[in-house]
Amino acid sequence: MTPQYLLIDADDTLWENNIYFERAFDEFVAFLDHSALSPTEVRAVLDEIEAVNAKIHGYGSLNFGRNLRQCYQNLCERTVHPDDLNTVMAFAERILECPMEDHRGCPGDSRIPAHSP
Repeated sequence: MTPQYLLIDADDTLWENNIYFERAFDEFVAFLDHSALSPTEVRAVLDEIEAVNAKIHGYGSLNFGRNLRQCYQNLCERTVHPDDLNTVMAFAERILECPMEDHRGCPGDSRIPAHSP
């Protein structure tokens, strides 16, 4: 049997800051206010959209906003207005205003030396 390996890229800048993305998703679910889908089901739809779009646009808070917008357009049970889309994008844009954990320069991190000469 061929050995299989599982690699996990738990980049500290994503790992510790993921809470901001989760908060944005919670705001999105509340704003969407879907009559039949649970937050878990909405997350499944968003995950499918992200899987496709990540190959095209990559990751990041603005791309996350694009994915939320597409998810909203697919799932919204009322007429979609431009203000609604602006609100959805604002959930992701607020992530940019959050304090980000950055561990570059910490012992064991080879990206940037801890001390510059």
